[in-house]
Formats: sequence, C-alpha cells, structure tokens
Amino acid sequence: TLELRFKIKGADYSKTGNQVIQALPAFVAQTAGWQIDPENEEGIRVSLSAPYGSGWFLLRMSLHEPLLVLQVENDFSGIQPKFLQTFASFIADFTAIDNRSLTNKLSWYNLTLPEYARADNNEFFWISLLGWGWYQKQPSDNFLELM
Repeated sequence: TLELRFKIKGADYSKTGNQVIQALPAFVAQTAGWQIDPENEEGIRVSLSAPYGSGWFLLRMSLHEPLLVLQVENDFSGIQPKFLQTFASFIADFTAIDNRSLTNKLSWYNLTLPEYARADNNEFFWISLLGWGWYQKQPSDNFLELM
C-alpha cells in the first residue's frame, strides 16, 4: 500500500479538502480504468482496472490534521508511476494543495527508470525492482522493445 499526505494551505482547510474530494468524481468519469466505488465510509474510493492494473485508491481528509490522505493499493507491480502521473494531473489544479509528496514520489520513480537509456546512446545502466545491470546497445536493437 502506498500512502501520500498532501498538506492543505490556508485557514479553511476543511472546506478546501472537501472541494478537492467533491471534484474527483468528474475527473474519474473522464479517466478510463477508474470507477467510483459506492461502498465507502470516508472520502472517496475509486476502483482501478486496465490500464491501471487491478486495485483501488482512497482520497480522504485526515481526521486531525490539515491534510488530504491518498492510499493506493494495486495487485500489479510497476503500475504506480502511471497512476500517480494521472492523479498528479488532477491534483495540480488545486493551488491550495501542497503536492510535494507526490512530486517527490514521481521523482523517485523517475530515478529508478533507465533514464540513461536514450535512443542515441550505445549503452546504459538500468535499475529495476528485479536488479541492476549494464547493457551494450546493438545497432539492431529497438530501445522500446528492450523495455
């Protein structure tokens, strides 16, 4: 389970947080693979399916602090960056939400991707959840097939 906490700026944090939660269903309706889960006691829970794996996320207000809390669960490994990039496009519209926790998490994912692997490079270092290594690119390699 991934959990991110978003600080809410301003004195009326409860109103701001609820505005974000109330705006989420419209975004969900426009996003393939996301569907509102009606059986939920707090915040808003969304079921995830292809192309976002198989899982759910919950966006809710913190009970005691001026925070929005995002919890994400997925049965497919490696799908979190795609989900987080999509969620980032939603949360970016709310200037009173401090999204540094999300930006930091996305940066972490970018560091673990083979960023040295460019089509014009002959070799690159790669890191993944399965290990690490060095690859010498061959002239016949299509980089996208290597991924």
